Amino acid sequence: MALPALLYAIVIAWEVASGPPVEKPFEKALYGFLLVASVAGVPWLLLCSLGFALGLWLRRRVLPEAPEAAPKPAPARPVAAPPRAVAAPRPRPAPAATPDTGTTADGTLRFEHRLGEEISPGRFDSLTAAATLIDEATGQVIFDGAAWEYSRITPQPDGSLFLRLRQNHHERLYRIDPATRRFVDLGERGDPQPLTVLAAEAEAARRAGGPPLFRFIAPDASLRVDLLPVEWANSQWVNTPKVTALADGRVLLDLSDTDWDATVEFPRAQCVQLALRRYRRDGFLVIELDLAAEYYTMLAETGAMGQSAPAPLADVADGLALAWQRAEDAAKHYHADRWEHRPQPPPGPFAAWRTAVVILVGSIAAIVLFTQHSLRHDPPPPQVLTPLPGPPPRP
Repeated sequence: MALPALLYAIVIAWEVASGPPVEKPFEKALYGFLLVASVAGVPWLLLCSLGFALGLWLRRRVLPEAPEAAPKPAPARPVAAPPRAVAAPRPRPAPAATPDTGTTADGTLRFEHRLGEEISPGRFDSLTAAATLIDEATGQVIFDGAAWEYSRITPQPDGSLFLRLRQNHHERLYRIDPATRRFVDLGERGDPQPLTVLAAEAEAARRAGGPPLFRFIAPDASLRVDLLPVEWANSQWVNTPKVTALADGRVLLDLSDTDWDATVEFPRAQCVQLALRRYRRDGFLVIELDLAAEYYTMLAETGAMGQSAPAPLADVADGLALAWQRAEDAAKHYHADRWEHRPQPPPGPFAAWRTAVVILVGSIAAIVLFTQHSLRHDPPPPQVLTPLPGPPPRP
């Protein structure tokens, strides 16, 4: 019912805002509303009343009457339920303070993996277990890996222990011989040193942080992969790999000072997998180097299905170059075919005139709007009548 009044108010507000100034606009608007209401108000009220009456009649005629509500039964007397057994809270399984504890075959050394001090029940001061090496005879701690990001002691079949340490993606691997009480840095193939300086040697290595590269050592200490970070553009780094056999120091693959980027995995003993790509170039390769069998295999490459046949490990550099050429050609053909066979929509019949018509209509609309605005709001220029000169005097 209030819709005409709302529309009338919107029209009056628009005229006041955009039209010429008028004296006492609200009084004139009220007078106009009363004048219109006197003519159209009574018919409008009659129509609204007739609509409400028709709707009420249809509602009673079409909709069924609501059934009478059935009498509510008397509320049953509450019966006391048997006491519910409350289960005791399940204790949170606390991680073992010393997992994988063991001793060497001769019983001289004991190793543990500690989670640090227990600050509350089931919560320890460390998130990862730190390797600890203890002299079984005296109880003295020979090495404590709490300061390292990762530390682990693994017993070997020959009775020795492998101590693996990691800090900032740089690994150290020490072989500990309990019989001789000496250790060797397998990653560097250094000379044996007495076990009493293991803690000082590891701490010096941790503080030094190693050279500016990432180092990964195979679990069986057969291979070492060094990734040298190279910044090719602003904040765009490439990790170039270098694979070395630790037994004899032979370099199996060296891609240093190139744009190759690699990620490293050790799937089995004496084997390493490298996922390779090149900086800002299409294509990828996955290569596997098997030191025990002295061959390499292309596990995956762009545009190829399945893996290639094994080839001698000595020819890995040439095989990598040929495989990359194939992968790059396949990537180029893929992008070319994708672009050529991309469905293009046919041009419309008015495609050539579409832009011109839009510009023309927009220009005409802008001219009309600005002209109307100028005629309404700009005052007319004053008119000045210039008297015409009279006729020249007669001689």
